[in-house]
Amino acid sequence: MALDLGSLVVVFLLSASPIGEILIAVPVGIALGMEPLLAFTVAYPANLVPIVILLPLLGYLDRRFPRFFNYFTRRGGRFQRGLQGKYGSAIMLLVTPIIGVYAASISSKFLRFSKKRSFVLQSVSVALYGLAEAIGIYFGIQLISGL
Repeated sequence: MALDLGSLVVVFLLSASPIGEILIAVPVGIALGMEPLLAFTVAYPANLVPIVILLPLLGYLDRRFPRFFNYFTRRGGRFQRGLQGKYGSAIMLLVTPIIGVYAASISSKFLRFSKKRSFVLQSVSVALYGLAEAIGIYFGIQLISGL
């Protein structure tokens, strides 16, 4: 299959969407004829776009509607303190690929993570997961085609 601009756009948009994200975008890119690392290279920055948009938007909404955000942070007070403290970063690194950057951004706001901390943790998490996925698919294809 020849690589075209349409495939790049599909992978980019799929990775930026809440339905696809990097979990779906990398395999779709490979299915469209991209090399696994190219699919990752297109999908990774696209998956960061929602974080860059959501974190400031949620900050604005928090300032505009503090009662709404305070309701959720009060409800999970003890849980929140545990997540922000000793295990917060590790948990955010582990769950971001599973729940996606949209839910991770919203969760991090309710848990009162700073924007910087949330962005860095989600970026690292998505990079590690997406790269592992691309490499795993590459070697899986090599193994299957070598049989």
